[in-house]
Amino acid sequence: MDPALGLKALREGLTVKAALRRSFERRLDAKSQKRALNDGHARRRPRPCGLTIHTCVGCPYTCLYCYIDDLGFPRGKAHPYSLSGEEWLLSLTSNPFLLPGLYGTYLSFGSVCEPLHQVCLSKTLEYLNRVRAHLDNPCQVATKSTLSDEIVDKLANSMPRVLNVLVTVVSIKRSKFLEPSVPSPFERFETLRRLVKRGIPAFLFLRPVLPGLEDEVDDILSEAKQAGALGVVVGGLRLSERISRRLRSVGIEVPAATRRAGLVDVAQRDLKNLVIEAARSRGLVPFRSACCATTYSIARLTGLRLPCTGLCYTSQLCTRCPVDCLKALPRLDEDEAIEAATMALGVRPCWIKFEGTYVEVGLESGVEARLKEGLELLKLVFRRRVRLLPARPLGLPRA
Repeated sequence: MDPALGLKALREGLTVKAALRRSFERRLDAKSQKRALNDGHARRRPRPCGLTIHTCVGCPYTCLYCYIDDLGFPRGKAHPYSLSGEEWLLSLTSNPFLLPGLYGTYLSFGSVCEPLHQVCLSKTLEYLNRVRAHLDNPCQVATKSTLSDEIVDKLANSMPRVLNVLVTVVSIKRSKFLEPSVPSPFERFETLRRLVKRGIPAFLFLRPVLPGLEDEVDDILSEAKQAGALGVVVGGLRLSERISRRLRSVGIEVPAATRRAGLVDVAQRDLKNLVIEAARSRGLVPFRSACCATTYSIARLTGLRLPCTGLCYTSQLCTRCPVDCLKALPRLDEDEAIEAATMALGVRPCWIKFEGTYVEVGLESGVEARLKEGLELLKLVFRRRVRLLPARPLGLPRA
């Protein structure tokens, strides 16, 4: 990858971001500006899947494994998000962690809501249209809803340059117990089929992988393959005391969580590996992280091999998909890297060093750098983990 691409993306992205923010500040009244700047989209830090976008509050479905009520969101009901498209863009372009552009921050719709349910669909399409018109960031939407041909057409007409959809199916035989108000798994497989037919990259989202349902993995993967899914994202299980109680009530033997533990991620390496190997045997590309489906979609839709923004290839999460992120890493030029670090951090580093999938940046002690925000932007530019270090050991006199 061209070493100048990251620096160019940073420079252009920050310019676009500043211009958009000024534009929407002029167009919105004081009340709308205040609502936008006080919103979570203005300060939320990206997760590995991307910057999470809320198009509604709550989820109309009542899945037993759902954890959004543990996060303070309503489970079983929902209403559209309050920000207009212009307010949302002002909020998003005020977020110090966001970098606009194809090389920039991934946007993830559906982390704590159901973005393609009828209650939320219009708001989701409105926000996607704003991305297409102004930002060009890669987007991912996760859903359990039934999508008619008409809705799929609306989605295709609103989609940014890169959009992929994850369709959740975790069980066929036990779905009516685990997901009592969700469309049937076969309706969701039909949604997969419609998305693929319309040219929208679509993946099976097997999240969470539930213990005791190993006997269903083959059937789920086979149905997804027949529907045209490009791959499968294998997701983790999060438990709290009440989620454990709900799952155990229908015979799913999960660890008993305690109130003191709160919401915890359950290690399921063997079970996930079983799904991953089964997916490979059926010609489905497996992923352990949702960011990988977005990265794979970028390659399919644009021909560009851009490493994952979640940096999963620097950890055991990587499944070595066809993008092969480690071989697609940008070559780094010292002068351009120093310029990028200066732009992102607001201070010029004393030195910069490249170590495999890490970049070390030396800063003078006591300088006022935009540490958290700058680190996130540098990860995007370098597609590597970044360490900030003192320019020289404490107590060592200046040369």
